[in-house]
Amino acid sequence: LFRLDQIDNANYYYELSVLLNSYGIYTHKILVNNQNQIITLINEKAYVLFEVKGNISEKITLNEILEFSNKTYGINFYNKQKIDWQDLWIKKQEYFEYQMKSIKQKYPILNETSSYFFGLTYLSIVLLNNNYKVPSFSVQHKRMNKNTTLFQFYNPFNFVIDSRVRDVAEYFKNTKSDINDIYNYINETNLSNDEMLLFLIRMIYPSYYYDMYEQIITNLKIEEEINDIVDEISNREEILKKTYTYLISICRVPLIDWLLIR
Repeated sequence: LFRLDQIDNANYYYELSVLLNSYGIYTHKILVNNQNQIITLINEKAYVLFEVKGNISEKITLNEILEFSNKTYGINFYNKQKIDWQDLWIKKQEYFEYQMKSIKQKYPILNETSSYFFGLTYLSIVLLNNNYKVPSFSVQHKRMNKNTTLFQFYNPFNFVIDSRVRDVAEYFKNTKSDINDIYNYINETNLSNDEMLLFLIRMIYPSYYYDMYEQIITNLKIEEEINDIVDEISNREEILKKTYTYLISICRVPLIDWLLIR
């Protein structure tokens, strides 16, 4: 049983999973109840029942991410849930900056570190102003990091229709990836020029910081844990610079002086 926080789009995710299953693409199968309904109410809370296979507590691997993305690439499904990165990031940034004004005394470490990550966000938004085009969409995920389990990965309610670079970029920037893994991904995936740029933008955008930020202000983590992310700044910058240096050698990419290796 999986509890739903929102039930408005349940049919959308059900139809998407049925379509994927009809193509032989595995997702957890959503089972209808004895009233032929997707949602079952238990103590006034909404649940769906999944049929699952394998060890669902295992962590996702890069190969599984790439395989799923490749299988779903170009899928013909209406993009009701497709995400507009720029619109979403602008709205989130405005919200975080407004909120920071009222919590900076309570969270001095967040206040002190936020300007760097806000800067990365502004750079990502500016780069998206070039209106890059996605040649074809695939099934991606709302959240992706090194701790994503197979249960979360194949849960249809975590799916979103988006560029195929989304999941892999999130995986790379949330794990201590070898730069050669990134080079191999770019070389072997046959990305378009625009997809390479979107991959770079997604690598720059600090979603990992905002996820931690939200966990801190909702008391799921203590504020000092943000220092773990701050301590990784130099390593992340090195990966970004090497990725950028490689991309400018094989595709058209805007000049980003900060990412040039000197």
